Amino acid sequence: GTYVISETWVNELATSQNRGRVMGFYTTILSAGFALGPFILAITGTSGWLPFLVVITIMLITTIGLFFICHCLPEFAKDTT
Repeated sequence: GTYVISETWVNELATSQNRGRVMGFYTTILSAGFALGPFILAITGTSGWLPFLVVITIMLITTIGLFFICHCLPEFAKDTT
């Protein structure tokens, strides 16, 4: 569900002229996020609180970043059926 929502937002915000570039950037960031998990575990190890604290810190930074772009998110028409 999260992927569908985020891709819908990205497609709604992108214009026809830059949609490919925007989706490419989105996919690059998404792939980097998938690579970041194993990288963090390789550095912090899998025991103790450190891996959890690193991930929690990243999630908090990301959430704070989302608050700055909330005004840019598209509004979708409500279904009246």
